[in-house]
Amino acid sequence: MIVLFEGIVAAFFGTPFFGYLTSAHGYDIVRAKEDGNVTGVDEEQRKKNVVALSKSLTSVVIICWTIAFIIWSFMYCTYPSDKAEADRYE
Repeated sequence: MIVLFEGIVAAFFGTPFFGYLTSAHGYDIVRAKEDGNVTGVDEEQRKKNVVALSKSLTSVVIICWTIAFIIWSFMYCTYPSDKAEADRYE
């Protein structure tokens, strides 16, 4: 059930959020030519896009791990009482 929820949230919010972050960090969409080649892009723009993508990926990782850390911290706080209650039933 958790994997299902995770997949739904990632599909609906992950890609748009990452797209927003990349544009906020200065990513410029490069349109491919008809043959699918993007060799006409100058080197400066490519470097700018690489930096924007790396900043966005770093931001997403830090945000997600921070949220996970906060949520799992509650487990640490409730573990002693949960363990004591489980031991009473043994």
